[in-house]
Amino acid sequence: MDTSRVEQSSLKICLKQRDPQTRKRNEGGVFYTPDSISDILSQWTVRAKLDLVLEPSFGGCGFIQSLRKRFTRLGSAQPAESIFGCDIDARAFTHLARVSENKPIPAHFIKGDFLQLSLRDFGVREFDAVVGNPPYVSYHNMFGEQRKATAQLRSLGEFQLRKTSSLWAYFVLHSFKFLKVGGRTAWVLPGSLLNSDYGKELLHGISPQFQRVVVISLAQRLFISEGTEESSEILLCEGWRRGPAKHGVEVRSAATVKQCKTLVSSWHSNKWRGASLNGRAMFTLLPHRSLSEYYELLKHGAITRLGNIVKVLIGIVTGANAFFVVDRQILKQMDIRFDQVSLILSKFRFAPGLILKTSDLLDAYENEERCLLVNRSSLERAASVVKKYFETFPKALIEENATFAKRSIWHCPDDGKIPDGFFPYMNHIGPRLVLNSAAVNSTNTVHRLYFKPSTTISEKKIAAISMLTTFSQLSAEIEGRTYGAGVLKHEPSEAMNIRLMIPANIPIRELNQAAKAIDRLLRMRKLDEARHKADTLIFGAEFLAENQKLFVGLSRDLRAARKRRY
Repeated sequence: MDTSRVEQSSLKICLKQRDPQTRKRNEGGVFYTPDSISDILSQWTVRAKLDLVLEPSFGGCGFIQSLRKRFTRLGSAQPAESIFGCDIDARAFTHLARVSENKPIPAHFIKGDFLQLSLRDFGVREFDAVVGNPPYVSYHNMFGEQRKATAQLRSLGEFQLRKTSSLWAYFVLHSFKFLKVGGRTAWVLPGSLLNSDYGKELLHGISPQFQRVVVISLAQRLFISEGTEESSEILLCEGWRRGPAKHGVEVRSAATVKQCKTLVSSWHSNKWRGASLNGRAMFTLLPHRSLSEYYELLKHGAITRLGNIVKVLIGIVTGANAFFVVDRQILKQMDIRFDQVSLILSKFRFAPGLILKTSDLLDAYENEERCLLVNRSSLERAASVVKKYFETFPKALIEENATFAKRSIWHCPDDGKIPDGFFPYMNHIGPRLVLNSAAVNSTNTVHRLYFKPSTTISEKKIAAISMLTTFSQLSAEIEGRTYGAGVLKHEPSEAMNIRLMIPANIPIRELNQAAKAIDRLLRMRKLDEARHKADTLIFGAEFLAENQKLFVGLSRDLRAARKRRY
């Protein structure tokens, strides 16, 4: 038995999970802003040659150079006197020194954490503006010192920022302490500004303080060259302490940087205003007059929330998926037999149809995929070889693993709560509700669905098919949140808010025939055909014929919503 490779693999897995911020620290959550954007925002930010501007995370000095150009064009003989900055990364000061034409004033730039600095540190009374691109670091990946700093910076009047907000949100909130009355801020922020609850709460929390608050949602990806497809939101806030904003939080889409420039350049012309952010961001991001057909269908008596018929829970949290969920190669190396482990749905793509079958997971197994769970029960089936496998996990790291500490037996991740179905946590095309005929569990990369005990098999099939309709697919786009590379993500609460059409009295024979046909189409990746068949079954051919215009509108909005993600 060759366990050396397994031990090395286990150690690598543990080290990654032991200190995830170490990997993030190398990147720092920092993406250098393209000159085109820093120029646009610097022009908007600087209004007079005597303005004082702070860049609280100056990194590659893109904004510093754009600010210098802006002050020079306004007639400033000494633009460096107006520009201040700080950064925690020593590399930022290396960049600053190399940008010789800037001739920065050393006393204006502080090496330190912006969240721990105040106006006193910069030796000025107040700034006319704050501009920049803060670090995109999630709460879970913050350093200990960062968490301590953020704990002191969560309030703005009566508004309280969520403790688990990402670092960029604290940067935005803290920046207001540096502004003079009437001052302004301009930020390049990630898609979570509009897609996360804390991001939207922040926007609504600051809008009473400013004269105008606008988010320009940029479809063009700014950081492709940085190795990420993170979407970008441009936040412009004007008139500090002169609020409330007349139109609340305004949201406007821009397909390209050029369109963004046009919008920002015409800021004072009053030629445009964004849609008011009210509820889900998708309501404001789709073209004007979209979703009218969706609203019309919401009035139908057979429409219900997914949460009214199922409970959505995350899959089992192993604390180390790459260790507990193995493939055929690991079994071979450890001399563990197939019947001594359990099949598990570790990736939603292993469930290609309407119904998850055991054969689907066996196919994944044959394709060398990780779909086998080594659990406490495996010890009962093969004590010696499984025990040796568990011993490859370093003891010191077992004690440090917070998830393991919550379990009475650290190597028993399976809670035994087999779900009725599954729902993707993240997906690229559109979510599906997959019924669980394989009677397996899932990891936390896949949500678990539990129907009410009284739910019949037919009712479960109807729900699964209804999720595929154009109406519910559009609802999923509205309720979900978008991340880089076009990913649509649903937390359990968001999934439960998706609307479904649940008709009564569909003949069982017709239902079963449709379910088989749709399952086959899904497995063949004929998704549009499967959606059309679902529409026909759920809404009825007659209703579709009578409301053709309505469904054309739904399809149009669904395409627009999906396009918006990419």
